[in-house]
Amino acid sequence: MTRLAEGSERQFVLNEDLVAGMEHKGRLDLSKSYLLTETPENMRVSGALVMKDCVGLQKMGSGLRVKGDIILDGCTGLREYPENAKVGGKVHLQGCTGLTKIPSNTKFKSLSVAACSALTELPTMDIQGDLFATQCYVLNKIGPGSKIGGDLYLFDCVSLRELPNDLEFSGGLNIEGCRSLKSLPDTLSNLRRLEAQDCRSLSRLPNNLKIDGYCDLSRCVSLETLPSGMSVGGKLNLNGCTKLNEVPSDLKVDNTISLLHCDGIRIPQEVIDNHPDQICFPAEYEVIPPAAENTAKPSCG
Repeated sequence: MTRLAEGSERQFVLNEDLVAGMEHKGRLDLSKSYLLTETPENMRVSGALVMKDCVGLQKMGSGLRVKGDIILDGCTGLREYPENAKVGGKVHLQGCTGLTKIPSNTKFKSLSVAACSALTELPTMDIQGDLFATQCYVLNKIGPGSKIGGDLYLFDCVSLRELPNDLEFSGGLNIEGCRSLKSLPDTLSNLRRLEAQDCRSLSRLPNNLKIDGYCDLSRCVSLETLPSGMSVGGKLNLNGCTKLNEVPSDLKVDNTISLLHCDGIRIPQEVIDNHPDQICFPAEYEVIPPAAENTAKPSCG
């Protein structure tokens, strides 16, 4: 078993200090080892591997085995995640601004690639927990057949135009600021919560959309309709959905419905009757009677 000396100065760890097939017992912290440019093949760590801000690191050897978490945040020179790596804990790659590739069909307990500004696509992956891919400004693709067991965070992925139709996922979805995303696939019809503020191109939601918690669609300025059969277990925020022209008569919301700045929207009488004292109306709206001519009604305020 090869093990680095306890208390060694991390910034002076060199490539030759790490050898192929080395095993380290417990947590290995190599953070800020700026002279380190690569790690060896078949490296094994029985605890966590922490290599934060190793700005000179460019390559990690294949066959990496880590029983705990692997933390590579701020490794700005790293181009690829290692092939055939097996990690028992979470994988953190936040701020790896040079990262361009993650091998396909890699399994993760949880993965963070937040602020990986050069990452254009994510491959087909199997993630047991959460995927954090926020502020990946050039990300435009997520691999087909990906499985995500936890929540999916895609905040400010401004180049992302679509999600795969066969994505296996039913957690909480955050697509806030994904201004190029035009629709959500019908396979995402059951979600824990939906945060889609400022999705300026979003024009379509899945049929029979069921959301256990809250749903925020504020300032989705291209959204014209809500799907029939939509139900929300928490609050529904539609503020600033300026093109939304009608609410479906079978809409069910357990908490409040906010329609501020949705002037001219048509609201079925059934929705008003089924949500007493729950609706925050816009300045002007139109009530659709159950079986009569539409009647214009001014704001209560």
